[in-house]
Amino acid sequence: MITYYDMDGKPIDFPTWKKLFNDVPGRQIAEFVDARLRISTMWMGCDQNPSGSRPLIFETMIFVNEGADVAPEFDQSYWWWHTKEEAKEGHDVVVHCYREGIDPEGPVRALREKHSKIRSVDGDH
Repeated sequence: MITYYDMDGKPIDFPTWKKLFNDVPGRQIAEFVDARLRISTMWMGCDQNPSGSRPLIFETMIFVNEGADVAPEFDQSYWWWHTKEEAKEGHDVVVHCYREGIDPEGPVRALREKHSKIRSVDGDH
């Protein structure tokens, strides 16, 4: 069964999700565009977490322009986030990695570990 969530992570029904999802500008959390690619972070609202724990409802994805000279680790890469705050931070990390020519996997992993520790301290498991 698919579970839908609003931007605050609260469960919603399908008609509400569909209305929110169709508001594409309203789903945009952050966007970076240059001549070679676009990095987009958006609220998707459908839980992408197969473990059944906290829902993953925000996605950062890289869209490389055809013929652009970009390292392969960036092409069609994507990452999922639990909260809008994580999504904003994750977007910034991915953009920074692209600008510096760094593989984003390590910095993204570190960001997730940071948020995991914050949740543990706050009691939000």
